[in-house]
Amino acid sequence: MNNSFTQQTIALAAVAQSVYLVNEIATRGCCDNEAFDTCLESLFDFEGDTPEAIYGEPSNLRMGLNALADMFGSERSTQRQILLRYAMSALYLQSVLSKDDEKVALIRSRLEHAKKNAAFDDSSQKMASSIAGIYTDSVSQFHFRIQISGNSQYLQNPANADRIRALLMAAIRALFLWRQSGGRRFKLLFVRGKHRKNALNALRSIPLKSCDDTQLPERSDENNKQD
Repeated sequence: MNNSFTQQTIALAAVAQSVYLVNEIATRGCCDNEAFDTCLESLFDFEGDTPEAIYGEPSNLRMGLNALADMFGSERSTQRQILLRYAMSALYLQSVLSKDDEKVALIRSRLEHAKKNAAFDDSSQKMASSIAGIYTDSVSQFHFRIQISGNSQYLQNPANADRIRALLMAAIRALFLWRQSGGRRFKLLFVRGKHRKNALNALRSIPLKSCDDTQLPERSDENNKQD
């Protein structure tokens, strides 16, 4: 497998991790903190030029690799369809955003400012709030919005809403990296099996983690929220 394709798999795993965590927050009201931090921190890495450089060890994307393998597998499930919908919606928004150089520059400028502020308060929730504000002022201004399904109690919580928007921004960032590595939407259908194989191989290289729950969550009390 050539290196550019491996980089695409890593970027797609980051997308999958972001949307997986969105679903966790929307349906359970919480998510894995380490996986969440990995997604958010990628938005503040302005020096890394490859997905591997930005996301680091495969263990940082353990949840994303699991989710990607499920998304590109043959088993049909409600959760899989939700994650695919979120990922494809983020891909559409990334495509729209990539055509607006002014908005991309504004997002980067505000992220750089948020990174400086993080030196004084680096809590995950504070960073999520800052990124959510950037998302609201930029991506949310497009006509198309991602509809989030989940428990209304969790979706109406302001802190959860901020974390969901921050994760959607992280997914879009990962999709920029995927495209920079040669990823193309029209090819995705034909190479998803190869990406799944890459993801499974990467998972096998990660030391086992005790009490690791890799199953996608069930939905309950479904409601919808647009972002």
